[in-house]
Amino acid sequence: IWLGIPVVAAAVLWFIRSERWTAILGGSLALVLCLLAIAIPIDQALLIGNLSIRITPLYEVFGRRFILSAADQLILVMIYGIVSFWFFAAGVAKITHRLIPLGFLITSLLLGSLAVEPFLYAALLIEMAVLIAIPLLVPPDKRPGKGVLRFLIFQTLAMPFILFSGFLLSGVEASPADVNLVIQAGVLLGIGFAFLLAVFPFYTWVPMLCEEAPPYVVGFVLMIFPTIGILFGLSFLDRFTFLRESRQLYEILRFIGIITLVTAGIWSMFQRHTARLMGYASLIATALSILAMSLPDATTAVGLVFLLVIPRALGLGVWSLALTTLQDRSASLSFNSIEGQARNLPIVSAAIVGAALSMAGVVPF
Repeated sequence: IWLGIPVVAAAVLWFIRSERWTAILGGSLALVLCLLAIAIPIDQALLIGNLSIRITPLYEVFGRRFILSAADQLILVMIYGIVSFWFFAAGVAKITHRLIPLGFLITSLLLGSLAVEPFLYAALLIEMAVLIAIPLLVPPDKRPGKGVLRFLIFQTLAMPFILFSGFLLSGVEASPADVNLVIQAGVLLGIGFAFLLAVFPFYTWVPMLCEEAPPYVVGFVLMIFPTIGILFGLSFLDRFTFLRESRQLYEILRFIGIITLVTAGIWSMFQRHTARLMGYASLIATALSILAMSLPDATTAVGLVFLLVIPRALGLGVWSLALTTLQDRSASLSFNSIEGQARNLPIVSAAIVGAALSMAGVVPF
């Protein structure tokens, strides 16, 4: 339901040329999938009159198992609720023809990466989602810029590190006393997630991509990929006991989160482009999620990570939508080009300021 239907919907919506109907149908389907995740319990019998329905948590494709248990329903509700918001708003941005079909494919693949077993195949599904994001970021009549190429390179470099670390972690489970193996697995895993989550110093592509590609599309990419990356990291901690019990891991996460937050905040002070500022704000949001993961109490850490997802998604959505509207009225999104636009577009300007304050956590935002 939550992995297969979006793929079929993407194929159907690709042939619908109406921006309005694509947004309505795509947003409505994402909302229905969100409501189904709320209403239908997984692995429990559901009585509808005389009919009994039970959704099994496991589905096999070519020998690979996709498992979505009742514990994963919160993730399904959250992701498809957020995607529904983005798809409905895409009609205003007038970019539904590419965003919604490709967005469904990306969402399905990234959710599949959380559900697939053996988990090593998750890296391949993430890489497929990255490749699908390229035609989303680059219009057919344009050449890819440096930001798009760096996005592709850095995300692709994450895959071999995660694959090798997963292979080594399987060996660590068999012989946890092998200190050298533990260190090697930890280093490879850290580098892989550093590339995947775009933390210091591997986030140079984020502001470059924000300047090159349409703001609303970039906002969707900066929302969905780090969110699933954080959840993927939590699944690693849940899968391997020795990782959860390692005090050094939480100290490293805390250090990475702080240095990413500080450096992104400092660099944002010198920006003169509103879209690049949005990129640095997304990096700060990722850093805050990593800091939440570094808390010693696992229950508190997971709860904070989930609580940070929705404000990030809504803030980026409002910010990127306002930038799209502003871009239609200005030659570029640099400070010089948009000077004085607050008088002409007061609601758009207020949306940008409000979204920035929201992602910064300023009261009452």
